[in-house]
Amino acid sequence: MKECYICKRKLLGRFEKDHFPKPKRAGGKDVYPICISCHDAKDRMSLRSWDIDEAFKSMHNLWNNGTTEERILLAKIISLACDVTDEQESAEATRALLPHQFELFDKMAKNKG
Repeated sequence: MKECYICKRKLLGRFEKDHFPKPKRAGGKDVYPICISCHDAKDRMSLRSWDIDEAFKSMHNLWNNGTTEERILLAKIISLACDVTDEQESAEATRALLPHQFELFDKMAKNKG
């Protein structure tokens, strides 16, 4: 029986084939099965709609439990998220990401000390 590539739950019903690590729009060819819940959270929820406290907890866990290389990768991903190629998306993404990004880093710095 297949399992979701993201959450590892058994896929009992309908699922999506997700292009990973490279999205289809970027020429990705590798696909993995993911459940509808994970697919919706990954592809259909805007960053703006994510709960800031949940995002902080996730990033905090990744940051504190990761290796130096993993923290560098996380920092790079955050940076790339701001580098959206389309101008309209870029302006929208910047408005949505920057306040949360700074708030997350402030919380991380306070909890580190």
